[in-house]
Amino acid sequence: MRFAMLVAAIGAACLSVPSWAADYSVKFTATNFRQSYDPSLNVPPPVSPVTFDALLHIDLSGNTDPTTNGLTVNSFNLPYGVEYAYDRASDTLIFGTQIDVDAGGNYYIQPAPSSWFVAIGGALIGSPVAFNFVQMVVQTTPGNPYTYSTTDVTFDIVRLDAPANSPVPEPATWAMMIVGFGAIGGLLRRATSPSYHACLSA
Repeated sequence: MRFAMLVAAIGAACLSVPSWAADYSVKFTATNFRQSYDPSLNVPPPVSPVTFDALLHIDLSGNTDPTTNGLTVNSFNLPYGVEYAYDRASDTLIFGTQIDVDAGGNYYIQPAPSSWFVAIGGALIGSPVAFNFVQMVVQTTPGNPYTYSTTDVTFDIVRLDAPANSPVPEPATWAMMIVGFGAIGGLLRRATSPSYHACLSA
């Protein structure tokens, strides 16, 4: 009987451990691009505003190196590839083309024609703030494409599966964990406590 209760308590505690997997809807719109390589050329960007709409399934327990796994792009009006990376420590989500990782674990984009990126600080845990948005487009001379950039980016990032799989346990989850571990402790204590018998003299 005690063994069955112990197994049940352990099961309840284990089942209440939260999952770090999460699903997000990620949308953004970037406007007011400026040509930063040589402003005197006054070359307009080929697309403005830039709009992006995607679904993202991601593991929030650590960093995510550049990948397309878990990313479903619903719409994107640039004719460029899309991948993403995530830095857990700074809660920074990066979308772009050909994202690289340096020796220090920092994510960056190699300057190249027909590439782009956006870095979103506080993206999934905090409040989204665009670090910058760069659209690399027209090839002028080898290695020197025009660069269009803007900080005018509006975001709509919504977690779709909250609170069921939230990495921060809900109060009910904490209660289940406390009850489960309390039951385990109580059963173990009863199993190991010595028995004392009082002797009454006549």
